[in-house]
Amino acid sequence: MPRFTLPLVALSELASINNVSFPSSNHYQVVTPHDGLVWPWRSYKTSYHTPPVLNVTHYGGDLAPGYIFFSPADHHGKYATHEASGTGLVMTSDGELIFAAEGNDYSSCTKVPSGMTNFRMQHYLGRPHITYWDGCNDPHAHWGHRWGSLTFLDEEYNHVTVSPDFHVDTLDDSTQGHIDMHDQRVTDDDTLVVTSYNSTQLDLRYMGGAIDTWVSDSMFFEFDVDTGETLFKWSSTETVFELMNETNYPLNPSRGSQRVPWDWFHINSVQKVGKDYMISARHQSTIFMISGEDGHVIWKLHGITGGDFGEMPQRFRWQHHATAQNVTANGMVVSLFNNNNGGGETEASQSTALSYYLSLPPNPDHPPRVVQHLKGTENNYAWAGTQGSYQMAIGNGNDFVGYGKTPLMREYDSQGYLLWQAWFGEATTVMSYRAFKDQWSGTPKNWDPIALFEPLSRYPDQANIYVSWNGATDISHWAIFAGANREDLVPIGVVEKKGFETGFQPPADTGVDIQCVQLGAVRDGIIIRGSNVACRTDAPAPPSKAHIPFDPLHSGLDITYPSLFQAGLVLAVMLAAFCVYKSCCRRKRFPSSSGSLMAKAADATLPRFSHARGPSWFSSHSRASSLFSHARVPSGLSLRAFTPPATKYKLSPMVGAEDEGVFEEVKVSGAEASSQRGRRSTLLGAGGAEEFDDMKEDAGSHDDDDDDGYDSSREDSNARTPFIRRGTDWEK
Repeated sequence: MPRFTLPLVALSELASINNVSFPSSNHYQVVTPHDGLVWPWRSYKTSYHTPPVLNVTHYGGDLAPGYIFFSPADHHGKYATHEASGTGLVMTSDGELIFAAEGNDYSSCTKVPSGMTNFRMQHYLGRPHITYWDGCNDPHAHWGHRWGSLTFLDEEYNHVTVSPDFHVDTLDDSTQGHIDMHDQRVTDDDTLVVTSYNSTQLDLRYMGGAIDTWVSDSMFFEFDVDTGETLFKWSSTETVFELMNETNYPLNPSRGSQRVPWDWFHINSVQKVGKDYMISARHQSTIFMISGEDGHVIWKLHGITGGDFGEMPQRFRWQHHATAQNVTANGMVVSLFNNNNGGGETEASQSTALSYYLSLPPNPDHPPRVVQHLKGTENNYAWAGTQGSYQMAIGNGNDFVGYGKTPLMREYDSQGYLLWQAWFGEATTVMSYRAFKDQWSGTPKNWDPIALFEPLSRYPDQANIYVSWNGATDISHWAIFAGANREDLVPIGVVEKKGFETGFQPPADTGVDIQCVQLGAVRDGIIIRGSNVACRTDAPAPPSKAHIPFDPLHSGLDITYPSLFQAGLVLAVMLAAFCVYKSCCRRKRFPSSSGSLMAKAADATLPRFSHARGPSWFSSHSRASSLFSHARVPSGLSLRAFTPPATKYKLSPMVGAEDEGVFEEVKVSGAEASSQRGRRSTLLGAGGAEEFDDMKEDAGSHDDDDDDGYDSSREDSNARTPFIRRGTDWEK
């Protein structure tokens, strides 16, 4: 792609466009599959990425500054996200995409590519970096064990991947890297400390095992990022072998083979604290402090008994993401995600975020004190059998919680009040190993903004222009350069950047024959980069790697496009309702002022908001409203006749598109708005059915992706609450 030819230039120097601003819209399309099995996603004209729609609820209060970092993935075999499973996403709290990451190529793995985990921001060499793990997973082997590498992305998205050789046995020579998926943290010394697993054999006849029982040895390594040199390593079987008898995950005939080694310890987090290391062992329900000198256990905090610290004021079990904070010689704060559920559970217990103050050195006479305990209300609690994260004191002091196996994220204030939450999938089909909130500023160096010129079929002299720049932050406007050909472009105005993809229509009175356009990204009044030159004569083509949606699209969150069967069904229902109405009026059973017949028919036919399978607003209202929405909406036509009376749309036709059905904004109010609080949508498209006729079914494959210990074959179909499933036999 040719780079933008203009040098960096202050917008104020371009007098011809500095004071000329055109209307623009946040453009996206929401795909709602009619089978309801895949969570709705956003689709764009200029990007192949399809991030999930965030079902956001704001409860009031000030949110911490920053973006959401997470990596939604399918549960094993569910194929419940349209974006490639495990893609790292940076999004706003309102659900706008900022950046979608490209993972490494693990196609050569004999195991299944696993997707990203631990997609987050960390500081390395004094600068913020996005880091993420990706690698290979064997869906038939032991749950929750994956091997791969760690990737760093700097503020220009320059890509560096580290993959040291720890000489561990992964039982598969094709594994590309020995870093485990669970934790990878940059230390204060700019080294990396990571988890890993080694498959080995032990004589466990004294425990009822075999002479050659296969076990997973939980390990962690600290190593130099530049050289890969190992600076410290620790092994659970070499150091705390005696704790095998205290595991929550006992040895049985189904565990201990080469195919499924016995994971008696299960390390899932590691952090360097001073010269020592704090680790979390899920299958011990214990936090350990490990000596950085010889690897011995300095102290342990057991979630039930308290370990070396005395009686626990609030218990935890099967935990994830233990983090030490405010460490002094006299004490420290330890935060963790309390799954509170694990192997062999018969009843689901609420998962919470917990933090404790620990007096040092440990003294049972000074037991731990609870600093924060974040949990849901009686009708709004969450249950995560595996995975999860808890980030304390982000930005303004708020706390951020990711619920792992349950596709839910929440932000609380410092007093423990829930301020915000977002669902990004069905409760039993989508997950994100962890989720974080951090501030980030990025300017892609290796790719430019992408622009698309889309002529309107019914008005050849008009067009929609779309532009996006994946990963670019703090862009305020797009400067417009237009002309009759690719070489002769002149500045004609600016549009405000809105959302991930901005859409607009150049007015006809610019005095320029607009056959080609180029957009310049404006930050702090300076044009910092330009897009490709997009022309009217360009052949329409989807972006590379496009995931072509396999269901009818609808622009905005509440307008879909009907099939012929649906349209016929609607006409039949409306005709039947009309006949009933006429018959009743003759018998004077209903007064003639009883309201809009068409609205009553629609209101009677639409299914109501359903909680049967989790947060299913997309599978009830959105699909049902497709029965009453038209592919082409004439200018000025109120949709009130085609929707329930409680849901009203304000449609504002854009200039020059009165008959094309192009609208700038869609607003929802009434009962539906209250049930979908926090959702915002805007619409801009070529109008009519043309925008959707080009969409064809994508029968592409999706990656299998197991979570940390989740076995989908053991899922119970009975719901404990609208969003919660009962646990039956969780092995991790």
